[in-house]
Amino acid sequence: MNSVLISFLATALIFGAAVAVGFRLARSPKPYPVGWLGIHIVLFFLVAMGIGACMNAIESVTGSATMSIGTMALSFAGPPLIALFISGVVMLFGKKKRRAWIVVHKVAMYLLALSIGASGVFAVMRW
Repeated sequence: MNSVLISFLATALIFGAAVAVGFRLARSPKPYPVGWLGIHIVLFFLVAMGIGACMNAIESVTGSATMSIGTMALSFAGPPLIALFISGVVMLFGKKKRRAWIVVHKVAMYLLALSIGASGVFAVMRW
């Protein structure tokens, strides 16, 4: 169970760093600073890999034949990840900051946080 908690904690910390860098980018004018943008993109991919590591850790503890509620909650992180990727690419290559894409990006971020948080709670409760 220790590996599950460590992977959730690492993913949550990386997600928090990505959110902090994202808020920094939101206050920057277009074109975005390359350094901050690069860090944000790398953190996005690290969060995606961390979600996969969390799923593997849960499956190694519970057994691959069963699908726990924690794994199911974590599988709901897929659509927000896709929405974050698409909205991020559109905002990156767009000429202006479009409010609708910013809202999509923020809502997807909240859904991803909810999915990771709920899965972490379910994994700790061993459901």
